[in-house]
Amino acid sequence: MNIEKLKLFLTDITDILVADGEKQCYDMLSGILEEFAEERETYSAEKDKEEYLKFKKEIHPILLESKFSKYIIHKPGGYAGDFVSQELIWFGRTLKGEYKYCGVTERGKLISSLTFDMEACKAYEERIKIIRDLIQNEGNEIASNKIASYKIASIGCGSAIELWDLQDWIDEEDIDIFLLDQDDRALKRAKQKLGQVKNGNVCFHNENILKFILNQDNTILSPRDLIYVAGMTDYFSTENSSRIAKGLWKFVKPGGLLVVTNAHPKTPTRFWMEYGGDWILKYKTEGEMYRVSEGLSSIEDVKVRIDSQGVHQYLKIRKSSN
Repeated sequence: MNIEKLKLFLTDITDILVADGEKQCYDMLSGILEEFAEERETYSAEKDKEEYLKFKKEIHPILLESKFSKYIIHKPGGYAGDFVSQELIWFGRTLKGEYKYCGVTERGKLISSLTFDMEACKAYEERIKIIRDLIQNEGNEIASNKIASYKIASIGCGSAIELWDLQDWIDEEDIDIFLLDQDDRALKRAKQKLGQVKNGNVCFHNENILKFILNQDNTILSPRDLIYVAGMTDYFSTENSSRIAKGLWKFVKPGGLLVVTNAHPKTPTRFWMEYGGDWILKYKTEGEMYRVSEGLSSIEDVKVRIDSQGVHQYLKIRKSSN
C-alpha cells in the first residue's frame, strides 16, 4: 500500500483546494482510498494488521487536525459510533458551515468536510430521514384506523436525533415513546433535545440491550406499534442480533413493525472508517440480515432493502394481525 502517496496528497491538499476546488480534492482522495481498498482485499489478516499500523503511524497525526477524525480515533465515549459522533455527522451534513469544516487547521477542516461528503455519512443522514418517514407513515396508519394511542420504541437510541423536531412532522396526540440506550449521556442528551412532548409520554431507560431482552419478567416496555433498532446491531454478531430481534418481537403488537438496520460489507467508505478511525463494525450480508428474522413467529412479511448509498440495510418485519 503506497501510504506515502496519501501522505503527500494530504500534505498538498490545501494547495489543491486553492488551485482546483474541493470537488477535485474529494475525487483525488476517493481515488486513492478506492485503490487502497482494492489492494487490501488481497491481504492476509497478518498483512492487513501490518499495513494498518503503518497507516496509523503516518496518517493519523494528520487526521487528528480534523475535529471529527480526532473524536473517532480517540473514542472518548468508548467506541467510535456513540451519540456524539452521530451528532457531529448530522450537524456536518445538515447545518454545514463551521459544523462541516470542523478542525484545528485549514487542512483539518477540509478533511472533516471531505469525510462528511463520503457515502457512510450521507447514508447516516438518509437513515435519520428514513426512520422519520417510517414513524410518520406508521403513525398515519394508526390514526386512520382511529386507534387512540401510537406506541413506538427506539432501541440503542443514542440521542434520538430523528425525534428532535417531532412536533414539526407528526401529531403528538397520545404518542408513547420508549427510548433505550446503555449510554446514560446519550439519554440525557435525548431528554434535553426532545423537551416536553405534548399529550404524550417519553420513557428514557438506561440498560444494556442483552440484559434487557434476557429479563423474562420485563414489564417496563408495553407492546409497540413500531420498534426500530437503527445501527446498534452493527456491533453485534448475526447470532446476537437474532437474539435481540427475538427478544423484542414479543413487544411488537399484532400488525406492528420491527425494523433493524445494519451496514453492508461492501460499504464504500469501509476502508476509510477502519484504517482512518479504527471504526470496526459487524457487517452483514443480505442473507445474514434475513437470518436475523429466522425463528420469529406470526410473521406477515419480511424484506431487506439497502439505501441509496449502498451502506445501510433495512430489515423490516411485519407481524401478522391475527
